[in-house]
Amino acid sequence: CNLKMNGRLEDEHTRPTEDDFVIHGPARFVKPYHFDFSCSVKRRQAGKSVIDIFVKEFSGRSRAYYEEAFRDGRLRIEGTTRQKITYEASTPLGEGVRIRHRVHRHEPPVPNAQVQLIEEDDDYFVVCKPAGMPVHSGGQYRKNTVMGIVHATWPGTGRIAPAHRLDRPVSGVLICTKNKETARNVLDAITSGDTMKVYVARVLGRFEQATVDVDAPLYYDFGVGRAVVGVEGVDTILPDQPESREPSRRKHNVNAAGSPAERASDASDRLMQARGSTTEHHQTAKRIKKNKLSKKERVALHLKKCAEHKEERIFRPARTIVRLIGHSKDGRTSLVECQPITGRTHQIRAHLSHIGHPIANDATYGGTIAGHVQTGDLARSLGLHRRLDEPSSDSREVYMNGVSAVTVDVKIPEEDVDPACPHCPYYVARDYPVDWTPLWLHAHRYSICGRSFEAPYPEWAHDIDAHPTNPK
Repeated sequence: CNLKMNGRLEDEHTRPTEDDFVIHGPARFVKPYHFDFSCSVKRRQAGKSVIDIFVKEFSGRSRAYYEEAFRDGRLRIEGTTRQKITYEASTPLGEGVRIRHRVHRHEPPVPNAQVQLIEEDDDYFVVCKPAGMPVHSGGQYRKNTVMGIVHATWPGTGRIAPAHRLDRPVSGVLICTKNKETARNVLDAITSGDTMKVYVARVLGRFEQATVDVDAPLYYDFGVGRAVVGVEGVDTILPDQPESREPSRRKHNVNAAGSPAERASDASDRLMQARGSTTEHHQTAKRIKKNKLSKKERVALHLKKCAEHKEERIFRPARTIVRLIGHSKDGRTSLVECQPITGRTHQIRAHLSHIGHPIANDATYGGTIAGHVQTGDLARSLGLHRRLDEPSSDSREVYMNGVSAVTVDVKIPEEDVDPACPHCPYYVARDYPVDWTPLWLHAHRYSICGRSFEAPYPEWAHDIDAHPTNPK
């Protein structure tokens, strides 16, 4: 194998350390590292060569790259435990054959924000998650996550796992459990709805009522990535049930089989099967992921999907109690407290939009404090260079509210450059846009299993004149 190796070869079991991170201005980078990906040939891939599989499934690299990687040993076939075969690059592979790919891994940067410890005991490890940072490993993220930073900052915490999800642009209370019994108790409470979550949100307009009980069924439309409110007498709405919380799409299994990369791959396979794995759709999906479709193309694509979608949409009961906290001094926005009684995807965002007060910077649901003006201010506050023209081939981008702000092109030390890596000599991978768009939605309090955890208000929630009936 001709692979240049600086330091150890890592895999999914390697824990991050504080030395793995580099802080540059507003960004937290991860030092690029050699990583050994592993996967098994799936049924739909059987009969294809390793090169054909990787060109189709991992199109971020060229066929020439994979051919060279196979020749020098970075891409290799281990076969199965039952048979020992000498594989060539053109050998058709059977289902279950094991493949390994050594790469020089470049993770996307995240905002240089502190993961604050709220409380720790024998059962719980609770932190305040910053906005713009994913909770756990997935896709290109592995170390630059809340869990990665927790393990690096508190190396003696042992095996901990997040008990619930919190979307990347959302900040606030994140509960992690330290043992199986606590994890099961928390999962049972979440499944049965025996929890109380309180969020704060900064919404558009002057919110006049002290309390609003929003009871509106929702259907999550994957075609546009947003929740839709159902209409009585028009849409099919499921009857209300005591267990009205929607279970997470992720399996809450503390002993889930397989590595995070394998589970992510399996989820991708299920998604492809559900949507239809045609070449045309696959290419379109990649263009969407890379943000290369115009707004007109996105609308046309969704209308086409709606026309082809013959199944009836099923709406589920959803209820959120919204309370006024106060108004901004300029009167353009209000701060509200949101208590979701059910747990639908994007429930708070959709319900606030439904009552005419979307989260102020949530463009997906009608927020208008976004775009060029806010992005420019945000970019300057983060020390980034904002540009609206087409970036050069060497630029690395951070996306905020749909407008790109190009970061300083930070190079890694020369001795750490891998000549076979297409992303070197920069920290940030080529052609992988990073979304730092914050959302003015914050998980303020989470009560579960007789415990209550609270995170302080974020900066955007402070310049508010408190309402007399609901002081902050």
